[in-house]
Amino acid sequence: MSVQQYIADQEPKVAELMLQLRLLILAQSPHIEESFTYNVPFYKYLGWLCYLCHTKKGRVYIGLCEGKHLANEYGLLQAEGRTQVFRLYIESIADMQQKEDDLRPTLQEAMLVNEEKQKVKRLKSRVLSRK
Repeated sequence: MSVQQYIADQEPKVAELMLQLRLLILAQSPHIEESFTYNVPFYKYLGWLCYLCHTKKGRVYIGLCEGKHLANEYGLLQAEGRTQVFRLYIESIADMQQKEDDLRPTLQEAMLVNEEKQKVKRLKSRVLSRK
């Protein structure tokens, strides 16, 4: 199944929110890769970046894969007992528009975390290859 088909198959309110969030995520970089993985839309940028999902009650959220490493400067992220992936809930288009100015830098920060992890991985690889 494609991401577009998955989104189209959702309830109208959920589909509209997911579509807008999808566009926002993809707009952050031309290097973000989209896939349909684990039955949800996933986004990669030098590793797992985030995914889109919804609750049974129709609440849409972005799961930030490295949420524990984010500053949560805007207070958008919720750990809810998780130690790695934090969620950012969007209740409506109006809610998204209200949070959009804070959501963009949060996504950019998540991308920076992945960039730093990639640098560390490369450095470790170089060190190990010299041994």
